[in-house]
Amino acid sequence: MKPGLSVVVVQSYRPISNIPVVSKLLERIVLMQVNLCLQYSSISHSLFILVSDLVIHLVVTAVLRVVSDLLCAVDGGDVTALALLDLFASFDMHC
Repeated sequence: MKPGLSVVVVQSYRPISNIPVVSKLLERIVLMQVNLCLQYSSISHSLFILVSDLVIHLVVTAVLRVVSDLLCAVDGGDVTALALLDLFASFDMHC
């Protein structure tokens, strides 16, 4: 209460809160859910980048190994052949 206002007049008192208790609880629950969602999104995005970098590294390493083996075989005078199979459709999981 501000100084100089009457103690008996209700309008002299400032309300503690205009928001009901249920709204406050709901607000906290929503805040916790949003925070969890944002944290999960950040973690999953970081994992996606990490896994993507790892997959790219593995593919590049495999290609370099095949090219290196082919070049070593050709340099050694061996007959070389390369058979490539497209297995992408074999692992298609769409129903």
